[in-house]
Amino acid sequence: EGVSLLLDRLEDENVLVRRVVAMVLGEFGRSEAEDALLSLLDDENGHVRGAAAESLGRLRSTKAVPALLGLLEDEYENVQECAIRALAAIGDESILGGLLSDFTSREAGMRRNIVRLLGRFGTDRARDALVFALKDEEPPVRKAVVIALDTIRGSQASRPLLLAITDDEPEVRMLAAEALGKSGVSDAAEALIPLLDDEDLWVRAAAARALGRIGADRFGAVLAGHLKEASDIFLLALVDVVGNAVVREALDPLLALEGHPDPEVRKTVLHALASYDWVRVRPVVLSRLSDPHWSVRKTATEVLKQRRDPATDLLLEQLAAADPDMTVRQAARDALGR
Repeated sequence: EGVSLLLDRLEDENVLVRRVVAMVLGEFGRSEAEDALLSLLDDENGHVRGAAAESLGRLRSTKAVPALLGLLEDEYENVQECAIRALAAIGDESILGGLLSDFTSREAGMRRNIVRLLGRFGTDRARDALVFALKDEEPPVRKAVVIALDTIRGSQASRPLLLAITDDEPEVRMLAAEALGKSGVSDAAEALIPLLDDEDLWVRAAAARALGRIGADRFGAVLAGHLKEASDIFLLALVDVVGNAVVREALDPLLALEGHPDPEVRKTVLHALASYDWVRVRPVVLSRLSDPHWSVRKTATEVLKQRRDPATDLLLEQLAAADPDMTVRQAARDALGR
């Protein structure tokens, strides 16, 4: 009876009602809702079409596959994404043949959506098709390929990613470096090291973080060697990585950065130094308790709490009582155990 009541509201004038009905019918998982949901794939409202697509995916409706394939070229990207998720949930890999047979002749947006769908399938056939798509002339398609390969993971996915880090488009190289870092494949490290000198700042930062994931302990000297000349997001990435890994060669370069003009760098450096030799680090941390920027003073206070140096309690007392920033005063009280 509940399903019948919902079916009666599918043509309601209110868009929100139709959308909610489409969503709820999918939750019920009742096959009698299939035809009704199929009709909503032609609804004038994109939100309704997307909700109907998602519900048909939950119903594993093979009957909906042709219409869902049509939605891959919908005017709204969110509807396209709903169709991709639905097709992946249905899992009918036979659709790939038709999609791939004339792949290169399709519009770039459709090629990108096919790539996104391939990533959802993650099969050997899908992976082979993704490798082919890495040669696409459009950067958005190649970016989608890298993101899809990232979802597949494993050594077989890492090999094409090694090709992607040589792409002409900086964002493709950046995404490929990030994906290689997540893969944890140690063989990727040698290919990532040259990216530390990439012309694009974001690519350099991604390479640093990727090397940190793969094993900063093995590449610490290389990473530390870039600290002196690095800037902006690349510098922050390097400091974060060598801070987590405690790289011996990084201590002196980190200490040299404690007075950097950017407070975000000073703060990140303090976090990194917290794990290093306290005898050498302690004077720097204490000097930053009087830093002009509140966030740096707060970070220095948090480091003192972490290292719990009783000799600094008087300084913390002064901060807790008189620092002009409320968050710094509270951090000092926390460090004192109040």
